[in-house]
Amino acid sequence: MALATVTVEVAFQKGITEDAQDSDFTTISTANPIREFQIVRGRKGELSTTQAGRAVIIVSNSNGYLDPSNTGSPSPYYVSASTNVIPMRHVRVKATDPATSTTYVIFRGFVEKWVQEYPHEKDQVTRLECVDAFKALSLARCDGSSESQELSGLRVANLLDQAQWIGSGSGSTSVSGYRDIDNDSNNQTVPAKTYAVTEDVLLQCQQIETAEIGSFFVSRSGVMTFLNRLNRVSQFASISATFSDTSTAGGRVKYNRLNFESEDLNIVNRIDTVIASGSSGSQKNDTDSQTKFGVRSLTQGDLLLTSTSEADSWAEYNIGRLANPANRVQSIRMIPQEQDALWAVALQAELGNAYVIERTPSAGNAISSTVIVERILHKGRGASWTTEFELSPADTAGYWTLDDGSGTYSAFSELGNTTRLFF
Repeated sequence: MALATVTVEVAFQKGITEDAQDSDFTTISTANPIREFQIVRGRKGELSTTQAGRAVIIVSNSNGYLDPSNTGSPSPYYVSASTNVIPMRHVRVKATDPATSTTYVIFRGFVEKWVQEYPHEKDQVTRLECVDAFKALSLARCDGSSESQELSGLRVANLLDQAQWIGSGSGSTSVSGYRDIDNDSNNQTVPAKTYAVTEDVLLQCQQIETAEIGSFFVSRSGVMTFLNRLNRVSQFASISATFSDTSTAGGRVKYNRLNFESEDLNIVNRIDTVIASGSSGSQKNDTDSQTKFGVRSLTQGDLLLTSTSEADSWAEYNIGRLANPANRVQSIRMIPQEQDALWAVALQAELGNAYVIERTPSAGNAISSTVIVERILHKGRGASWTTEFELSPADTAGYWTLDDGSGTYSAFSELGNTTRLFF
C-alpha cells in the first residue's frame, strides 16, 4: 500500500525568538529529497519528566543547496553574501495521509545542526539534527518576578511569559499563539514564589508538572502544552483509537507488534514528601505491597504544593497507582502501509492521548487495557515506515467525588475501606 508523503520545511529568515508563520516556511525536500528520518517525542514513563522532542532528517544534497560553505555556486539560501543555512532556524515536518490526502504536522522545532556527510565519492547528504521548543525554555532564565499563589496552569503560563514565549499569558484552555494550557478549578494550587534570575524556566515548569501529576510537553505542531492530572483518569479521557488483534469492526485498527509486561521497576509503596516551604508531609505506606515486594521508597522534595495535607493527598494518590505492578502494555508498533486506516492514527498521535488495546490469547480470557501515550517514535526510510508508542496505564480506578449526588461512585463510598478520593 501507499506511503505517506513527507515534506520538510525551514523558515530560513526566522530565528528561535521570532514568530514563524506559514508564509515564512520554504519546502526543502523537493530539491533535496528525504532519504530517511527519525522523530522521537515524550518521556520513558509516567514517573519521568518529558524531554525535548528530537528529529533527525537525512536529505540528499548533491546540489549543495544545504551546505553553508557553498559560496561558489550559491544556493537559494545564500543571500547578500551570507548563508541562511544556520542553526536555530524553525523547521517543520509534515506527512500527508495517502488514504485521505490530509496533511499533518508531525514535528515542529529548530535545526540545531546542519551536518554534511559524504557516504560515497560523489554523493553528499545533509543531516538535520532538530530539537523542539523545549530548547528555547532551557536557554531562558526567569526574570525575577514574584508570582502569587495560583493554579498550576496559570503558573506555567506566567513562567512562559517570563521566558517571553509566544502567545498570551492568560492560561486559557484554548490554544493561544503557541500555548495550550489546562487551567481550571481541577488544577492543583501552587504556592507563591519569587523566581531568581538564575533559575531555568524549563526546570521550573517541570516542577509544576510533578506537583500536578500532569504532563508538560511541546505538541507535534510546536505548541507548549500542559495537561492536568484528569488526563490520566480514563473516565475523563477521550479514546483516540482502539487497537485489536482480531477485528477492524467499529473503527478498530490492527497493530504489528505488542509488548505486555508485569515488572517491579515502577513500584512505589513508601512516599516521603517535603513541600517548597520546607515542611514535611506524613510518610505514606502500603504495607501489603511492602510485604510482597519489599520497601520501594520515593522521596519527593521541594514539592510545589501549598500545605502538608495536600502533599499527603499527593502521596496517597501516587501510592494508590503505583504500589502494585500493573500488567502494563509497554509499547505498540504500527506499520501504517499495511492498513490504510492506521495512517490517521499514527500521524495524528499526540502525547497524552488515550487508547484501548485489545488482545485475544489463544487460550484464556480476552484482555482490554486503556493506556496513555508517553512517547512517540516515527521512523522512515525508503518504502518503510514504522510508528511506535511507549505507553503507561491510564488510571482506571473508580473514585468517589465529594458532593456527587448521582450515585455514580457509590461503590467507592465506604470511608476507610472502599473510598478512593481523587487528588
